[in-house]
Amino acid sequence: MVNFPNPSGVGQVNWNGQAFDGIISGVLEYPMPGNPQGWNDDLTFCHDETGYEDHPINYSSIQNSFDCCHQYLKGIKNASILEIGCSSGFLVRKLKKELPDFTVIGADIVDVPLRRLATLLKDEGIPAPLLRFDLTDCPLPDAEYDAIIALNVLEHIKEDEKALAQIFRLLKPKGVFIFEVPAGSTLYDDYDRWLCHYRRYEAKQFSVLLEKKGFVRHRLSHLGFFVYPAFWALKKWRSNQKPRPTPKRESDQNDSTSERKLISASNNILTKLLFKLELKLGKKISWPFGIRCFGAYIKPE
Repeated sequence: MVNFPNPSGVGQVNWNGQAFDGIISGVLEYPMPGNPQGWNDDLTFCHDETGYEDHPINYSSIQNSFDCCHQYLKGIKNASILEIGCSSGFLVRKLKKELPDFTVIGADIVDVPLRRLATLLKDEGIPAPLLRFDLTDCPLPDAEYDAIIALNVLEHIKEDEKALAQIFRLLKPKGVFIFEVPAGSTLYDDYDRWLCHYRRYEAKQFSVLLEKKGFVRHRLSHLGFFVYPAFWALKKWRSNQKPRPTPKRESDQNDSTSERKLISASNNILTKLLFKLELKLGKKISWPFGIRCFGAYIKPE
């Protein structure tokens, strides 16, 4: 059984292996100061509607993260994994199904998608507690987790250094931080703003930031190496297009449909083959550039 701090500030809430004691929604929610920025429910739905789990770059992302957990947590009994930004729960479900002895916890700042995921996990019989909190004001105790995963999360957080400090605090000594962030700071454009990104990252500068927070580098690579030239060209073309607001499922239907079409267009046979090749070769080499930066850094003893 796993216990979590009580949102009221008094005592703890128990996860009994199937549900939180006394929590009907299936999601343990902590108070969040102010109005959370950087993400919204509509973006989650937009990603889901474009086949997020099956899209080649997202499939590679999930598989890379799973392989890292399997590699770095080998030999640890009942290892604990916290995925921050679990959203629709694709990775949470894969981890729990394939590594059933591990404790897998999902966390996010969203509301409706997280509640929907709680229902899905219950229907599928997957025992994984779900938490809702703001990472920059994290309520969880120190040194609790063997692995923390944050895929495409930090770019949505204005105070990303504060978030990294919290991740470092939450990890056990020798724990691994598995991350993914959009690469190429000079490619930041209106589409990134549409996705509620505060920034894109350069791998070397991000590595320096992680080391500044106390992490030790174990792996640093990229996703989307083979398709990067086409991505770069698209980014440059998009930089000349008119600004568009954050997507709304009803009031901004035309814009959101346009973005979904652009995402879906990259989900073709050739792209899938290139990502499969990249994933296979990436087990032995590190890609020097790409659409996303991917890595695994360790908290020292």
